[in-house]
Amino acid sequence: MKKEILIAVGITILFLGTCITPSVAIDNVRNASIPISNGYIQNLIDNASDGDTIYVPSGTYYEHIVIDKSISLIGEDKHTTIIDGNDTFGGSAITIQKENVTVTNFTIQKGRTYGIKIYTSYNTISNNIITQNNLGIDIYGDFITIKDNLIYNNQIINNSHASIEINHWVAKTTISHNVIRNSRESIDFDKTENIISYNLLENASNIEFFRASNNLVENNVIISGLIELHDSSLIKVKNNTFFDSRGIVIKGEDIDEWDTHKIENNSINGKPIYFYKHASGLTIPSDAGGVILVGCTQFVINNIVFPEKAGIQLAYSSSNIISDNTITKTNWIESAIYLQASSNNNLSHNTVSSCEEGIYLDSDSSNNFMYRNIIENNTMTGILCLGNSNTCIENHIVDNLCGMRLVGASDTIIRRNNFIDNRFHASFYLGYSYKHSNKWQSNYYSPQVPRLIKIIFGAVLTPFFYMKHPPDMPPYKKYISRPGFNVDWNPAKEPYDIEI
Repeated sequence: MKKEILIAVGITILFLGTCITPSVAIDNVRNASIPISNGYIQNLIDNASDGDTIYVPSGTYYEHIVIDKSISLIGEDKHTTIIDGNDTFGGSAITIQKENVTVTNFTIQKGRTYGIKIYTSYNTISNNIITQNNLGIDIYGDFITIKDNLIYNNQIINNSHASIEINHWVAKTTISHNVIRNSRESIDFDKTENIISYNLLENASNIEFFRASNNLVENNVIISGLIELHDSSLIKVKNNTFFDSRGIVIKGEDIDEWDTHKIENNSINGKPIYFYKHASGLTIPSDAGGVILVGCTQFVINNIVFPEKAGIQLAYSSSNIISDNTITKTNWIESAIYLQASSNNNLSHNTVSSCEEGIYLDSDSSNNFMYRNIIENNTMTGILCLGNSNTCIENHIVDNLCGMRLVGASDTIIRRNNFIDNRFHASFYLGYSYKHSNKWQSNYYSPQVPRLIKIIFGAVLTPFFYMKHPPDMPPYKKYISRPGFNVDWNPAKEPYDIEI
């Protein structure tokens, strides 16, 4: 039989507009203004039965609560009814180990690991303030599918690691109408059929999917954060509004981790994010807030001033023109212009400045042509090239940490570029067979002591054979990284006049 357990203040309390007489006698009558001693709420849970409701008056409760019964735990006021994990090694402020639990109207704070840790299905976490924990809410299934949890109308703020983490056999979670602020990460997923809708995420609060599928992200407002789809498929991202943001970032090694998503009606600072897949011959409108092309050919992306932090992503796309665009202040998660498995594209007359990474060509991007771009003031690399047979001619590469870096690239032509005031003008990390295949030709380097040639230092991955013991076992190949160098045999004496 269901019971309601009331923690009384005085003799009776008018609570939630209703006079409630507890059906289970509680001997402890407490003054709500005085912090309650350890174990008070836990004692009531231990003496409750499935289906009971426990009402908790205002006060500060220094506990690590374990809920192992299907109960409702309801605080008097979320601002003044506080469950405090005291930042001690007891784990979570609240741990839920039974299905059909409701936790509402609390401040839940200072869990050393988690504010709330959930191991079960069909729970509701609503109208709480979850703050100052390492991780706000964690839902975890260990080879058992956890599903149908609802996280609704909470304030999840100032948690040091992540706000919500959904992982390992967790599905069909709904996260809706929450305010999520000020965490290093925001919502992390690696499972299926979750819904994230109508939330406000602010200040570096991201929604991140890793090896996830069949999730829906809609109608969220995201300020200074982004949505990242990493090695994931079949994610629907629609009607989200971004401010001061990159918007949407996709990462994946296979085409189905790019072209199975449905991305529509999203915007950055009021400008639409254009997502096309397997299309040809279109021109991106000049009002673009971001561009993602997958399996596309003969597109023109021209004369667009992107919002700060936004940029261009191409995957499995060829023969496109990217010209006369301005991209600024993208962060480390995504380069200003990113090409994956994309070839024969023309990148010319663009300005890429004050980003972390400027132009990034991945290992399967080849035969791309970079001409007369201004690449300046980027905090990491101006141009990072992993692909083969790309050409970089007459670019103005200025004030970057590293002007140009080749990683595993071969047959790259780097000709008549200005390398000026970079901390490192150029470097490389190459396999032994490619160590001299890239051509540095007549580039200008400043500051640079006048000399007849320019040495570009880097590293070469060199094989050697390691003998096994006993001696009759065959040797096997290992690799070591050793210093190496390339040579620009005819560096320019004066900078080139490069205008866009």
